[in-house]
Amino acid sequence: MSASVIRLSVVCLVLFGMVSCTTSDDPRQGGLIGYMATGEEGYQRRLDNRQSELSDVESKTQQEKSKTYALQDSRESLSARLQKQREAMQAMDEEIGRLRTECEKLQQLPEDKEIERLRILDELTVIQNHSRELSGDSSMLIQQKEETLHKLQDEVALLLERYSLLTTL
Repeated sequence: MSASVIRLSVVCLVLFGMVSCTTSDDPRQGGLIGYMATGEEGYQRRLDNRQSELSDVESKTQQEKSKTYALQDSRESLSARLQKQREAMQAMDEEIGRLRTECEKLQQLPEDKEIERLRILDELTVIQNHSRELSGDSSMLIQQKEETLHKLQDEVALLLERYSLLTTL
């Protein structure tokens, strides 16, 4: 019985030794046997893989930096457009106020001119309300706001022409 136990122990040790001597392409996992089996090639492969991964990460980092710079430029451009838009709206509101004041000063007009004067005042009120809505609407795209602002400015210009005709005739 003791011989069979010894044989079994030897077989187990041999099997255990064979299992523990398996090799891997990854030198970190192969141990001494793995290094002897793959030599420096395994380390070089691992080094090449790691350098390739590093290059990929650096490339992606550079792409993200480029995107960030582009977004910052875009943000600055949009901010400048918004500021220009605010200034144009401010100028238009001042022009509307001036025109309203001048229209209200006109006294003793013939009936047809008085009707035209009142229409101009009503249209100025409508334009001013649109202007206030436009400046308060944050959901509207900048492009749409610019287009609407130009339309309102054109309407104010037409009202100025009508007012000048009203005062000259």
